[in-house]
Amino acid sequence: MLRITCLMEDANSKNRSLVCEHGLSLFIEYDDVHILFDCGADDKFLFNARRLGLPLSFVDHVVLSHGHYDHSSGFKDFIEHGFFCGNLHIGPGFWEKKYSGDGLKHTDLSSGFDLSYLSQHNVPFSIADACKTVVPGFYLFSSFERNLESGNTLKRFEKRSADGFVPDRFDDEVAAVFETEKGLVFITGCSHSGILNMVSAASSRLERGIYAVIGGLHLVESGEERIDNTVSGLKALGVEVLGLCHCTGEAAEERIRKSGHFECFHLSVGDVVEFV
Repeated sequence: MLRITCLMEDANSKNRSLVCEHGLSLFIEYDDVHILFDCGADDKFLFNARRLGLPLSFVDHVVLSHGHYDHSSGFKDFIEHGFFCGNLHIGPGFWEKKYSGDGLKHTDLSSGFDLSYLSQHNVPFSIADACKTVVPGFYLFSSFERNLESGNTLKRFEKRSADGFVPDRFDDEVAAVFETEKGLVFITGCSHSGILNMVSAASSRLERGIYAVIGGLHLVESGEERIDNTVSGLKALGVEVLGLCHCTGEAAEERIRKSGHFECFHLSVGDVVEFV
């Protein structure tokens, strides 16, 4: 059984006791394995977990989809509130400093911690390679080929290199996939690598189709042509269910919903979806 509870997202649900803000955190229960997929920007996801009575005292695995603050900075709050992380999973290049730039100034969007922080707090971690089996039926993916779309098309996303500020290709991006009786469920944070590239890579590496996609598709600043290409591409890849949130964008969600190609819903703070 796979149960996904949204602990943090940009919009609130019918449970008005919870708080929301820009960011993402999902609490995933896969049989008896507890997983945090992203930790939001700060400790508000812990407040929501407490309100919902979720067992965060022991989390087997924490997955940080990429190094932007709104997905990873809350990990420090998780550790400093005394919670236990069995293993932290990050992508290659996670420690590179990330920025948003406009040509004149650069705003730091990084996680706010580094390798020394993990060492100081005795946090075990591993780098997710192209296809990693965490436990039977639970996989992590990174290093996505850009075969179907260019991926991040927003020039404002940068990283610092030896040559100064350069475009961020988000090589640190990690996605998770879970086996269920209905099919494979794909979990993404922001899809900066391009959701079509990511789903195609996971499907190819596992040699199976993806049944459902949950997370942010980063279409919030995209035009109708790219949204329609995403719709047709996901349909061609055999995706049947979309749980959209965070950076997908209201206009994109509405256009995807009107396409009629998917079972589609918005995953807000406090919402739960189960695959059995």
